[in-house]
This record gives sequence, C-alpha cells and structure tokens, in this order.
Amino acid sequence: MENNTNLSHAVRSGAIVGLISIVFSLAVYIIDVTLFSRFFIILGVSLTISIGFGVFYGNQHRKQLGGYKPFGQAFLHAFILFYIAGILGTVFNYVLFVIIDPDAAKTIQEASLERIMSMMERFGASEADIDKAMAEAREKIEDEGNSFSLGNQAINLLTRSIPYAIGALIVGAITQKKDPNLEL
Repeated sequence: MENNTNLSHAVRSGAIVGLISIVFSLAVYIIDVTLFSRFFIILGVSLTISIGFGVFYGNQHRKQLGGYKPFGQAFLHAFILFYIAGILGTVFNYVLFVIIDPDAAKTIQEASLERIMSMMERFGASEADIDKAMAEAREKIEDEGNSFSLGNQAINLLTRSIPYAIGALIVGAITQKKDPNLEL
C-alpha cells in the first residue's frame, strides 16, 4: 500500500508541477516568445520551480507517511514527479509550437541566432568567423528541422532523464528522514 501511496502522490504532484510549468511557459509565450531564446534564464526559472515544488511535495508526502521517509523512496517520489511534469511540458510544447503556432519555433531560432552573433561580436570575433559560425548554425537548424517536432520532443524527454535523476537525488537528500526506530 505504501508504494501505491508513493506513486499516486508523485503522479498527482508531478501533474501539478507540470501545470505550473505550463502556466509559466504560456506567460513567457504571451509576453515575448523570444524570451525562450534566453536559455539560462528559462533554465534557472524551470529549475527553481522543479526543485522548489519537488521539496515541497516531498516534505508533504513524508508528513503523510508519519514524518519518516527513506532516501530510496524520497528519490523515487521526486524522479516520478519530475518525469510526469516533463511529460506534460513536452506535450504542451508540441501542441503550442507545432500545432498552434509553428512560426514561433522559427522566431525562437532566429532570436537564438541573433544572440549568438551578438555574443561573438562582443568577444571580438572576426566577421569571417561570425559568418562561418552563423552559416553552420543555420545549416544545423535546417538539418534538424523543427526542434519542437514530436520526434525531437521525445528524444529531449529521454535525454532529460539524467537531469531528472540528478534533481531527484538532490530533492531526495533534502526530503528524506530516517526513522530512528528502524536503526540498529
């Protein structure tokens, strides 16, 4: 029964975190879609949301279990939470950037290219180096196609398993609490 409780709480919490992330993404989209090209800002906010709510829901679950939660259970709870939230975000990105507004993906790519070019100029790269790098980047974008396509989104979700596991290790370490009655 305890594993069912762990799974159901993690899935429910992951759905809530996923919806919160979707609201954040929708707000960014409405405010200025080119903000998605600011990778480190989006990553920072996403990590804050994920880790913050992971700890919140992990502690909530620990309290439901009587105040104690072994590390393995805490890790698994957080990993499932992150994965459910990731699945919801992936589905949302696909629907938004492939079905609803496919031109937004191109806008984000162009803003990213402009950001790269501006950064290269600030670092004093020569015009020839900038032109070469931009041509290579555009060629790569053309080869990969829409980064929000179903295939690319599925690959991204799978490759996020490692960061999800790292985040779950962090959250698990924070939310675990050994039962002193079980220690020898």
